[in-house]
This record gives sequence, structure tokens and C-alpha cells, in this order.
Amino acid sequence: MLTIPDSCVENGIESIPEFFARKSVFITGGTGFLGKVFNRLREERPEDLQKIVPIAGDIVAPNLGINAEDEELLMEKVSVVIHSAATVRFNEPLKVALGINVEGTRKVLNLCHRMKNVKAFVHVSTAYCNAVGIVVEEKLYPPPMDLEKAYELAKDLNGEITQQSLSESLVNDLHGDIPTAIVRPSIAIGKGYCKTIIGDRNNVLDVIPVDYVR
Repeated sequence: MLTIPDSCVENGIESIPEFFARKSVFITGGTGFLGKVFNRLREERPEDLQKIVPIAGDIVAPNLGINAEDEELLMEKVSVVIHSAATVRFNEPLKVALGINVEGTRKVLNLCHRMKNVKAFVHVSTAYCNAVGIVVEEKLYPPPMDLEKAYELAKDLNGEITQQSLSESLVNDLHGDIPTAIVRPSIAIGKGYCKTIIGDRNNVLDVIPVDYVR
């Protein structure tokens, strides 16, 4: 699910290092599990941490809780946005999940549309948001319901994975002309944190190293 401008197709797509060279990247979710994977960087290239500018915010606050000075910095400097801020509690009350994962994504996209130099938006979703069969294809699936219906149900129901699928649909509807990718990692796991997993040895354990995702 990647929108590629015609110019990239005609001229050849850059390598990943070439694409990111001399670009500023805004990453949401820095305090979450994915955002904390910096230990190797601290050990091997601590000087790179000087490139990081922390931006205080809150995914559920108006305008993401970003102050005017930081917002101006983002407007002027950022070229790539990686949106990984989300709740990963699948039993989260639906109203809370919608506020974080759906409305938070809407706010980040609104921010992207105000950026002067944005070249790409990456939305980190989950492999389990479209549990429609044994194989989940790399395509957008229709949402299980529209947002209005979801908010109506949120008054009484607890949310499971529905809100993630709605987030993908929202990204598809609102990304506009910003080149956009949706990434669906499976369960991310950190070596040493989880030493034992009880399960059936005949089943496939669908996990991925957390640094692969980041």
C-alpha cells in the first residue's frame, strides 16, 4: 500500500539510505514499545543521539498537544512522518481506542498536510487488523463499519481490533497527495524480555524482532 509519484517511477526509485539522506523524520509513539528500541544506537553510535529533537505531545490532545514553537519546527523541517503512536490493548474500551488510534491518526495526517516538505507518511498498523482468513493480502480491506456507526457502538461496547481497520481506512481516505505506506507488523518481541512462551509446538509463532519493525 504505497503511493509512488510518477516522477519516481520514471526516474527510478532511490535506495532507502538515499531517500533518507538529509531528511528530517518525525516519529510519533516515542514513549511506546517500538519507540524505545535505541539501546544499540546508544552503545555503538551515541553521537547520533545528538540529532534527535524531542517533541512533547499527547496523541489525544487538541493539535496533538504540540506547542507553537515545536509545530513551526515540524512545519519547516520534516520530510517523513512515521506514525506509530497507538494503544495496543485489544481489549481497550472502544471509545478510548477510537480516540487514540483513529482520531490520533486523523490529527497526525492533518499535521502532515500543513508540512511544507513532506515526502512520505508511514502508518504503523498491525497484521491482525484484517483477520478475514488464513492469508491477509497486501491491500486495503473495506472497514467493518463507518466511523459514525463505530462511535455509536462505542457508547456501549468494548473495542477489539475494529479500530485498527478503521485507522487504515481513514489513512486511505485522508492522505491526499502525500505518498503513503501502511505497515502491518506482527507481534514485536525483544530478545531477553520474553524467555518462555507456552503454546502448541505444531503452531507457527508469528513474531518479528522489534528492531526489524523500527
